[in-house]
Amino acid sequence: MFRSSSSARRVTAAAVLVAGFAAIVPSALPAGAGTAAAVQPSATVPPGFSAYFKAQCQYVTTAPNDPIVFPGQVGVSHSHDFGGNLTINASSTPSQLRRGASNCDDPGDRSAYWMPTLYKNGVAINPDRVDAYYTNGAKLGTIQSFPAGLRMISGDRLATTAQGSNVTSYGCIIGGQAAMQSVSVPTCPAGSALLLRVHFPDCWNGTQSDSADHKSHLARSLGDGSCPAGYPVMVPELVLAYRYPFLGGSGVTLASGNQYSAHADFMNGWDTTVFTEHVNRCVNGGIVCVLPPTPRAAIGNTSALEHLKAISFPVSITYPNAYAPISVDWTTRDGWAKSGTDFVAASGTLTFAPGQSTGTITVVVIDDKIKEADEGFSVVITGNAGVIVVKPTGNGIIVNDD
Repeated sequence: MFRSSSSARRVTAAAVLVAGFAAIVPSALPAGAGTAAAVQPSATVPPGFSAYFKAQCQYVTTAPNDPIVFPGQVGVSHSHDFGGNLTINASSTPSQLRRGASNCDDPGDRSAYWMPTLYKNGVAINPDRVDAYYTNGAKLGTIQSFPAGLRMISGDRLATTAQGSNVTSYGCIIGGQAAMQSVSVPTCPAGSALLLRVHFPDCWNGTQSDSADHKSHLARSLGDGSCPAGYPVMVPELVLAYRYPFLGGSGVTLASGNQYSAHADFMNGWDTTVFTEHVNRCVNGGIVCVLPPTPRAAIGNTSALEHLKAISFPVSITYPNAYAPISVDWTTRDGWAKSGTDFVAASGTLTFAPGQSTGTITVVVIDDKIKEADEGFSVVITGNAGVIVVKPTGNGIIVNDD
């Protein structure tokens, strides 16, 4: 957990401890929408901390693009490290993100997150984890969902001095917990990792999903938990945290400039129904919620005698979804064994019922009655919404027994 972005704030709404808290499973989602993961309450919120839910994502790519500041212009921006949505590119829009795939642990989150690339003595170091915390920011009032097309930037890429810990801060991950928060890069102890956090504004003007500077449609809440004039809508305070697998220290710079030029971009790709459920249950409910891991799919290798006329590839799911079906698409790929001669080319979708962890893809083998060497081909799987494929290719050997 982490403290609110302003030390002057405190959580005045009572933290709620709920026994047997109901999992978030929307009864109906629009076609193509991600299925919500089960959100479990993990704890009440101690005084001085914010209620939140977290989307745990992974690094995706590094590129000199910024689809918010320079939409459609490839290579114009300084370098950024992107996390979350796997389809992100210089021309991405929120609606495109919602149709794309993501590596975040909540299937409903297909948002894109990015920060300037970080360097140690001129060598780029990519984050090994991207965490997005959605918190109440200790505001006094009901938090509303983000608008569907929201784009926003927090932090100043031109800053040469500390921006304040309510905007950007560094720290260390020690024993799984954030510590040693500082406006400058600390030297973390052995066995830990460097952390960079950017706090986004949490009051919205209620009309615009973007603005000319990508900032002025939002403002930061005040120390008394209210929103400033002109920004009447309280929204979650997004705290984006990048973890880097080194200890910080001297020689750290960013693609945008020195260590103080940290900033972050967010493009909303959340399924609106899922996001609203999370905001209402967790943020407005005054509790910290955790999400189960996203299901991971892997296809295994296999073999079969030719005369059996079929070969079956095992597919396994780690962390199966207990509440909704998930699926992977699959297709055959020629190897030494050729489609039409040695096996029948095919493709399809393998669906797993709620809680199901194993499945099988069967391909027809052509028994040609010819003595020949054993031959192989592959089946490749790709994940649909709510599934991360960790082993996409299964190799199959047709064992000649003529």
